[in-house]
This record gives sequence, C-alpha cells and structure tokens, in this order.
Amino acid sequence: MDQGGQDPEFTMFVATVIVTVLLAALLGYAAIRKLSHREAVVREYADLGVPENRLNSLAGVLLAGAAGLVLGLAWAPLAVAARAAPRVELIDRPPSRGPFAGRRCESKVYGR
Repeated sequence: MDQGGQDPEFTMFVATVIVTVLLAALLGYAAIRKLSHREAVVREYADLGVPENRLNSLAGVLLAGAAGLVLGLAWAPLAVAARAAPRVELIDRPPSRGPFAGRRCESKVYGR
C-alpha cells in the first residue's frame, strides 16, 4: 500500500480505464465524422486521396478498434490487437498524398 492508503495496482487500473475510455471515445468520434459524409469531411479526405466510398470502411475499422479497446479491459490480447486499428487507416492513405507527399525514401541498403 502507498501512503494514500490506495493499492498502487488499483490506481493503475483506474488510470488504464480512464485512458481506454478516452481513446475509445476519440476513435468513435472519428468514425462518426466519417459516417456523416458531410461535405467538409468528404473534401478533407478527398484532398488526401481517399474516395468517399472508402469512408464507411475506414469508419468500421475505427469502430472495431474502439470496441476492441473497451473489451480489451477484460482480455488484454484484444486490446493489443485493437491498437492496430488507427494504423490501418494510415496504411490506406496513398503515398503521393499526406504529410510525406513528394518525399523519396533513400535506401542505403539497396543503393537507390
């Protein structure tokens, strides 16, 4: 027990629950934005090279990630798998768009 009378493991669990719920809420918000198909959202993703018909599938990935995070509180391996959901969205982005547009990867290994 620490000085405040609380068990450190309990304190850590509470912090984990709070962070998990906040992350799941943010993923849910991002998914709802995509599902809304509002003009500003569609234009934002079109500028990144993502067609409107892909927004629903990206939202599904984010919702699955949010559910996996919350359910991962009960079963830790599910939470680890759920962490991949936001990265899938980034993988789907074409390399010619986004923050690295126009940059070439110079590889010393392959002599390019």
